[in-house]
Amino acid sequence: MSTMFGNVSDTSIREPNDYRLKSLDLILDSGDVVSLLDMFASINIYQDLFGSPMTCNILLSDAIDLYSKLPIKNNEILKLVFLSPGDSEVTLDMVLYSREKINLSESGGTSQYILKFISPEIIFNGSTKFSKAYTGKISDIVGAIWSELFVKSKPMSVEPTEGETTIVLPINTPMTHINDLSKKAKREGNPDEVNYFFFQDFNNFNFASLGAMYQLPPKTSFFYGRSELLDTGSISTMRSLITDINLVGKENLLTEITKGVYGGFVAAHDVMNKSFGGLRYEYKEAFDKIHHCNQHPLITDTMLEQNIGSLSTFGTGFVGGPFSPDLKTKRMSQIGSFLNKRVKFKVAGNSSVNVGDKIHIDFTHQSNINSDDDGMNKYRSMDYIVSSVKHTINKVNGYTMTIEACSDSYAEPLPENSKFEVEEGQGAIPR
Repeated sequence: MSTMFGNVSDTSIREPNDYRLKSLDLILDSGDVVSLLDMFASINIYQDLFGSPMTCNILLSDAIDLYSKLPIKNNEILKLVFLSPGDSEVTLDMVLYSREKINLSESGGTSQYILKFISPEIIFNGSTKFSKAYTGKISDIVGAIWSELFVKSKPMSVEPTEGETTIVLPINTPMTHINDLSKKAKREGNPDEVNYFFFQDFNNFNFASLGAMYQLPPKTSFFYGRSELLDTGSISTMRSLITDINLVGKENLLTEITKGVYGGFVAAHDVMNKSFGGLRYEYKEAFDKIHHCNQHPLITDTMLEQNIGSLSTFGTGFVGGPFSPDLKTKRMSQIGSFLNKRVKFKVAGNSSVNVGDKIHIDFTHQSNINSDDDGMNKYRSMDYIVSSVKHTINKVNGYTMTIEACSDSYAEPLPENSKFEVEEGQGAIPR
């Protein structure tokens, strides 16, 4: 059983799922502090690259009926401090917003329930709407929205964008505006990269591009497959072993064609000059102009020529507006490519891992075949970006993570012509 590692050194590891929970305090509106360390059964913290706010759910077993005696009112503050040995310490201050799945004991006391917490910025955002005109870079507009409205929060981490624009924001919440602006932002120094996201991790709120994430060094590595290829006697190695995995990327060629992953055409209407034209986007020409998670495309040149050469109209744009008409086609291709190679897996907890981090995953071959690649599957082993992660601290099972990670490319090039080759005794022989 994995447990808290108490007062031993943070670099000491007894079990792969060890953790240290320094604080789990509920701060009441009176200022009184109630420790939940003896009451919690499990803690789940969720991060998501695609706009969902970071949340924390705590399952409590309440033997003293704290729920009714206080009573809990949804205005309490959570102070959570934890880490895995040798990794970054995480400190979260979150607001209680929901009480759910409340069970009563036979005596009528509250025995078990879930408390849900969220960042205070999310509560403020839900009750705030505004409209305003801005001129400047999108990154400067995002920074201005944050500093003007979220005055009690630390500054957002904002990656610079290319070009200036004038825009009038209609009545809406601040984070809705920031999410909308992320879909219109071009990366500074490389305006062909139009893949910004607005998201929250353990450190901050972020406005950043996939291009920047792709250029990061891998935060850590994971391994799935035949354990005899690793030194399984090492605790640090055991922490990298994937225990359960699903390949959840659909890799659906028809969907990717219709969604414009490999090309598209924007019908552009110039109102001022009363003319009609178009802009064509082609995956092959665009691939080398932007950064990728790995080096090689998702599709071969032969497949592009055979299947993707005659795309029908995709989308409609207007020349002369504040944003270029081909921006949507580029973003649809880049986000669609990102979701192609997608895996979901479970592994020992690591408090240093955040959504938006680059990681590396090695897969072995399914069978003990002889190969010149050290037994690794070269079409699955590659770098990925963490698109969502659930950090789970459980009193019985210790600290684990469920990670979803994506990649827009291959580490090894796909062959133009696939050949089926097996060694004698390993399977069917092709005729």
